[in-house]
Amino acid sequence: MLWVDKYRLKTLENVTEQDCPHLLFYGPSGSGKKTLIMALLRQMFGASADKVKVENKNWKTDEIIKEMAKNRPIGTKGRRGFKVLVLNEVDKLPREAQHSLRRTMEKYSASCRLILCCNSSSKVTEAVRSRCRNMRINASSEQEIVNVLEFIGKKEGLNSLLDLPLV
Repeated sequence: MLWVDKYRLKTLENVTEQDCPHLLFYGPSGSGKKTLIMALLRQMFGASADKVKVENKNWKTDEIIKEMAKNRPIGTKGRRGFKVLVLNEVDKLPREAQHSLRRTMEKYSASCRLILCCNSSSKVTEAVRSRCRNMRINASSEQEIVNVLEFIGKKEGLNSLLDLPLV
């Protein structure tokens, strides 16, 4: 066995703020990027991740960090906490805003981690992409979607689509 495989991180239990990089999740719409991000936050921060405030605002990047700095960091199971900011649709930010985002990532990297989400990484500047661990999320196949629906149907006690409640 190669050492790189033998000592590869298996869980998030031992991740410290120095280990956790900025992340960029990208892939087609509906591929589960935001769901995966929330699952990651729950694993890292426990139940306090469910208390995350979701807001849709048009901000300048520096304003976001200043606003975030007012809030206490989420606890990390006994370790010193750090702040996490999730930015959606980063690929739609103008180039100037992306350059500001890069400067912000560098300036606040000691106490803040950014998780970026977009459909197309090619529309994110190289300067931002290179400061992140890039995570491609593929769209689910039709069979994967069918398998999930069948699993949910069994858990909910449905025998067929005719058993679905009308909404």
